[in-house]
Amino acid sequence: MCRTHHKISISAGLTTGKGFFKNFTLMNKFLSMDMPSPTGDALKASRLAAGLSQVEAAALMGYPVQAGSRGGQQSRTWQALESAGDPRNMPGPVFAMFQLLTQQHPQYLLTRKAD
Repeated sequence: MCRTHHKISISAGLTTGKGFFKNFTLMNKFLSMDMPSPTGDALKASRLAAGLSQVEAAALMGYPVQAGSRGGQQSRTWQALESAGDPRNMPGPVFAMFQLLTQQHPQYLLTRKAD
């Protein structure tokens, strides 16, 4: 099964200037990140390490959640993403965001900006 691999460059802005240009941002530094798409097993391991159910993980990432056949809720989309037999996979940038939101990213930590 082929999993896609994404690479992204994130600009790191430097805010400078006075008056009208007070919030002018220079986009002259870039951060390059490789973001491979996870296998179903890697996605499941990451979800379990975060202590989330499939429904909780799906809701966190904005995937649909629906009523289950035995009551409760389920996410067929998340189930498919974790399935080795399903050709669908989570895009690498979405997986990187999942890792950031669950504090599992191997290189970066998501922090709140100072007010």
